[in-house]
Amino acid sequence: MPKQKLTKTKHQGIYSYETSTGKKYSIRFRFKNSQGVWKEKQESGFENLTKAKMRKAELEIISKNDLSLIENENLTFGQWYKEFIKITSPTWSPHTFESFNSLYKNHFYIFANKQLAKITLRDIQNFANQKIADGLAVTTVKNMHISLMQIFNSAVKHDFLVKNKLKYIKLPAHKKTSKYIESETMTLVDDYMFSDNFTHLDQAMFVLLKIGWRKSEVSGFSHGAVEIIDNNNVYVHVLKSRTHLTKETGKAPKTLSSYRTNHITGFKAKVLISCINISKEIYEDYNLPCTNDSFVFINPKSGNLYCTDRTTYLLRKCSKSLNINITPHMLRHIFATDAVNSGESIVEVSKWIGHSKVDTTLNIYSHSSKESKIQLSKFASKI
Repeated sequence: MPKQKLTKTKHQGIYSYETSTGKKYSIRFRFKNSQGVWKEKQESGFENLTKAKMRKAELEIISKNDLSLIENENLTFGQWYKEFIKITSPTWSPHTFESFNSLYKNHFYIFANKQLAKITLRDIQNFANQKIADGLAVTTVKNMHISLMQIFNSAVKHDFLVKNKLKYIKLPAHKKTSKYIESETMTLVDDYMFSDNFTHLDQAMFVLLKIGWRKSEVSGFSHGAVEIIDNNNVYVHVLKSRTHLTKETGKAPKTLSSYRTNHITGFKAKVLISCINISKEIYEDYNLPCTNDSFVFINPKSGNLYCTDRTTYLLRKCSKSLNINITPHMLRHIFATDAVNSGESIVEVSKWIGHSKVDTTLNIYSHSSKESKIQLSKFASKI
């Protein structure tokens, strides 16, 4: 409440007071709480009498419909987030739970001490703008906003907010980047990855990414998932995936089609065989049991398993050195594109990379390339 003297107006419960910027209005609203005890709610700072009257009328309507909306009006975002987690998380997967807590800890915490009911659309828009200015991708900020709106919508559902007024923020158009790299650039990537900058273990990770494995499948590659036929022939099986939530034990692949076997020959087979032997030696050096369930990619300097984001780190290092953008998932797209453009059966390509639907491989994972355009041009010239 302002320190200035309040002057009654002809409207009950509405007062005026003078400030350095002119006349302002405040309201006093009396109501019985859920225990039947009289309480008074005071608000000030209204620029004109009309706004003060509208707010008082709103409080009168709210008090008749649901007192909890007034009683909990001082609830902070941080306090509600704790309740939101208690109410909602029992139905979540561990990944979803970890994702929300990470978002709150690293991003949403700036709202923690602000009253839930007083967070404005401008607050949310400024939050999104700042995240984009900090370098986050538009799609990342969009997904963050979706999670933030889940928290507010849940507050509405459980009668802690009248409605969610914060949905419609504006985000810049997402700039789509190609998930395909032409063969000339991939040659540079190959040369760099198979240089002395990387160990044999790192190069084996790169080989598995190049044949279309997901980064979680590479991280979950175990000794029981390889069959060495001879020095030039290896069968590798996708039996587990491994993420930061399952970094110790791994987990089964997410779909039945993800279980698969790939036959590798030649140079790539030699890289994988070398990696398997090195991994066994590391387990022996640290007196660790090496079984079929033991993961292949282990740090020779510590005897600990490599971080599940090791492949991302390797390709980030490559990207920085070559001044390009390449990620583990892009290699999966590149494999599918090159295989299809080389005339391989789309059905076999789909099975190889673990898709349950051929349409996914064809519509999402295969891209136009310079070579495919040249071949199409030659075909068009013949007919």
